[in-house]
Amino acid sequence: MNGSTTQLSFERFAALCAAAVGALGVGYSIAFLVFLHDSSRGAAYANAILLLAGGLLATATFVAVPPSERANAVTLSSGPSLCG
Repeated sequence: MNGSTTQLSFERFAALCAAAVGALGVGYSIAFLVFLHDSSRGAAYANAILLLAGGLLATATFVAVPPSERANAVTLSSGPSLCG
């Protein structure tokens, strides 16, 4: 496999990871609401597993973002903290 094919397959993997992170975020929100209503051990485990899986998959998504776009994201995200 040459470099462009590897890059394209990693970008596809990162896109799938980003979609999975979105789905896991929704699942985590639902599990958290269930945990607030009924604080069972199963709901607590579901919260922990969904949050952990989302964080791990988000790592692949963040790595796939080119450095030039990362610099813009940092600039945009630091704006609200400067405003107070």
